[in-house]
Amino acid sequence: MDKVEKRRKIIMKAFTKFLKEAVEDEVQQNSTTAKHRNVPGIEHYVPLNTFETLVSADGYKADSHIVITTDGYLLTLHRILSPSPNVTIGRNGIVLLHHGILGSSDDWILLGPKKSLPYLLIAAGYDVWLVNARGNKYSRTHIKKDVNDDTFWDFSWHEIGLFDLAAVIDYIKDRNDNDVQLNFIGYSMGATALLVLLSVLPEYNFSVKIAILLAPLVFMHEVKGPLQLIAEHYNSDTLRLLGIREHSPLQELPPNLVKLFCEDYTNLCHNILLLLANGAQKVNEELSSKILTYTPGGSSTKTIVHYIQSIKSGQFRMFDMDIKKNFMKYGSSYPPAYNLQNVRLPIVLFFSTGDWLSSVPDIETLLSYLPYLKHYHNVASNDFDHLDFMWSNDADVLVYYIILEILNQAK
Repeated sequence: MDKVEKRRKIIMKAFTKFLKEAVEDEVQQNSTTAKHRNVPGIEHYVPLNTFETLVSADGYKADSHIVITTDGYLLTLHRILSPSPNVTIGRNGIVLLHHGILGSSDDWILLGPKKSLPYLLIAAGYDVWLVNARGNKYSRTHIKKDVNDDTFWDFSWHEIGLFDLAAVIDYIKDRNDNDVQLNFIGYSMGATALLVLLSVLPEYNFSVKIAILLAPLVFMHEVKGPLQLIAEHYNSDTLRLLGIREHSPLQELPPNLVKLFCEDYTNLCHNILLLLANGAQKVNEELSSKILTYTPGGSSTKTIVHYIQSIKSGQFRMFDMDIKKNFMKYGSSYPPAYNLQNVRLPIVLFFSTGDWLSSVPDIETLLSYLPYLKHYHNVASNDFDHLDFMWSNDADVLVYYIILEILNQAK
């Protein structure tokens, strides 16, 4: 192992512990100041704004809908409404947005009202809906399972695609004409979820007019950065050692305390994003503070482990348990690969050469498996990385305006 990789390992292991201790120490030393700034002590914190209030602050309105999956999870589905009576919602169709790994609907609007993709879509006349996958901060309820039970967290992106996305599509179609076709935009894990759904239940091809995949996490053999380092030490006991429950490195911190910390240490917060995914090269320090305040949204450890398995195997396949359990569930020693030949709708794919997670070699592998690939687009910036698809200062120009053109052509 070279010195750089060794250093990255040490940093990744220490940064969560360091950030937690640093925030707590900052609050403890400045408790009087914190009161004047309306930031309570760590034992009495007030939750941050919800998606609806964030949208309201941007001058829009939002609705929340509860969707129940066939396996009993209650998901929050958000819909953004235009504040302008001159804009007819949905005149150009429906767009469903699916967040990335550890994400939530908040992620899509953090660039603000002038640059965020949902607002651009609304201005263009689309009816905009945003998924919140099971286990994130808006979808932490089940009809029977308690969120504190291990059984609640026994899912990966397989279930998010197969159950969550299917339920959301059905819900939106039921509220509209059942013959309506959605336009789908999936970022990172959102792209994973759609390809899982279409591979296993190809009848959902008829529910989606076009799918736009941003930095898809599918084949991941050439991943670099923290996930690659973790994958190097992965074995069959990893999930047992980590525990099956929630994975969200900052989730245990009161989010408004992260906000306080990032206001005082903007350089450090920005560097944390750089570390996570070679990330956010084009994100300014002020936005870095906002991102770390409202993210991550949370998910299960099993979701992360499933991606680590993809890195190790170099394949896009179902969750690998162990030989005995694999035989019981799949009838073979190894989990089956997803049949991407079942994906039979127009696909447009965005990627970038600076992305550590969705690398160019892995994208090239994916392209060879998609029979109905319509177009692929390499973002015109060498330092545009995985997080930049959401939060780059140039995301609107480099990605979102092109998406609007593609959707307009698909009408």
